[in-house]
Order: sequence, then structure tokens, then C-alpha cells
Amino acid sequence: MKTYKTEEGRKSIYESYDRLMAQWGVDAEELDIEGRYGTTHIIAAGKKENHPLFLFHGVGDNSAMMWLYNAKALSENFRIYAVDAIGGAGKSVPGPSYGKGFNQTLWVSELLDALEISKTHVAGVSYGCYLVQLLKAKMPERIVKSFGMAGSIYSGSSRGGMIRMMKAFLPEALFPTDKNVEKLIRKLSGEHIERLTENSELMHHWKLLLRQFNNMSMGYHSIIEITNEEIMNIRESLKLLVGDRDILSYHPQSLENMDGAGIDYEIIEGCGHAINHEQPEMINRKILEFLI
Repeated sequence: MKTYKTEEGRKSIYESYDRLMAQWGVDAEELDIEGRYGTTHIIAAGKKENHPLFLFHGVGDNSAMMWLYNAKALSENFRIYAVDAIGGAGKSVPGPSYGKGFNQTLWVSELLDALEISKTHVAGVSYGCYLVQLLKAKMPERIVKSFGMAGSIYSGSSRGGMIRMMKAFLPEALFPTDKNVEKLIRKLSGEHIERLTENSELMHHWKLLLRQFNNMSMGYHSIIEITNEEIMNIRESLKLLVGDRDILSYHPQSLENMDGAGIDYEIIEGCGHAINHEQPEMINRKILEFLI
């Protein structure tokens, strides 16, 4: 399955990806790790002797854009490894074995082995919020603490979740004109939308992704159930942040699920789904306070 609709589109996205990385303000290196599912692209930054922190983005985006406002602060305290998901809208390249049967924990285990990392902290946004919980639940010996944003605990697939997704992204994502992209960002964001809209390269990059990324490519990242027992086992090493303007993650069922499981979570006022872009200074501080 092709990750991008056209080769020209892929090249444009890669070029914009590099320009976003230049905005990180840190010395970083790009790594390509071969595994059974293909080549995983990782941006690494921070002193190599620092404790590792793996970062996971959401569906339809990538590491360069996701951690634009977080990489500098986090890499001052950790050796960060920002992972482009296999099948995602970054520089990772799926191989022939990527498809049905794709195993997220096996994929990440191979990355840790290749980098000779025995244990790591993890943080993620949106789909990445789910992934960091899954990793802690399924491979607890290798994950120290998990920090999730713009998500909730997994409670099984639901019709309500699909309806919220459709309301959030449709019809704008189907017709990604400049006007519709800006409208979509306003739907997904909170009070500090200027952190997105006033960065012309970030806006340009997102428009490219909406127009050129094949969303079906990441469809093999299926949601694997995290049992109630596993949630109980990981809750002491898990923290979640949700914005009160997040039309995807802030709703009564989400809050009920987190309360029922006794999860440590915070509601951040004025933030939408792009929580770590909208108030990065606050988010960076909260990540560091929990992980250090």
C-alpha cells in the first residue's frame, strides 16, 4: 500500500518536514532502523547519556510537526526519540510484511533492541496516547512511565467515537482547500489557535498531508484491547492530559472511563486536540514534572 498518493507529493512533504525540523532549535540526528515491518524513521536529540524518552504522534501526522514546540524543552532533560509511525505520514517506509497482523509492541521492541535501550519513558498524542498505554500494558518491563495527551483510556470501539471522528473531520478533510483546512484547524483547536495558524510552514505542511497522505496506510495500526486488569496495573505509572475544547477526547464517556479506572488525569482549560501545540510551555512542564 502506498503511503502517499503521488511521488511529487511525497517529495514536497519530505522537504517541508525538513523545514519544520529546522524550527526545532536543537541539534538532531535522523535515524533509519530496519525491522520486520519496514524502515522506521526516528528523530533523536539530546545528550546520549540522558534517560531515553520515546515520542509517538497521532494518525495523519508525523514527528517533525507533532513535536515542533516540545522537542527543545524535552531534549534538554532526555534523549528523545521521536518516532515516525510505520504507515504514517512521515519518513518511515513500510515493507512487504507491513499489513494485517502488524504488532505495535513487537515493532517498538525491535526499535528498542536496535538502539540498545532496555527501558524508556514514553509520551504520545492522540493515537500516540493510546499507544503509550498499550506499550506499558503489554511490555511493562521495558516502559518506565507513560504520558498521554488528547486521548482517554481504551474502552473498546464505540459508535459514539466514530461519530465524533466524523463530525470533527468531515467534510473539510475530504475537500482540503485552504479555506477548509483553516476551518478544520479551528474545529480541532482551542483558544490558542495562533500557535498553529501563525506558523506558515506548519500550516503548509498540514495542507500537504491532507492532500497527499493516504489515510488507509496507517489502518493496520489496529486498536488492541487493554484489559481492566492491565489498566489497574499501569495506572500508577500513567498520566493523561485532555483539553476541555477537544471535540474528540473531552466528553462524558471519556471522563467516566478515566474516573472509573482511577487514572491520574488533568483537564487543561482552553485547549483542543492540538494540546501540545496550543500551550507547549505548560505541557512541557507537566511532562517533565511527571517523568523526572
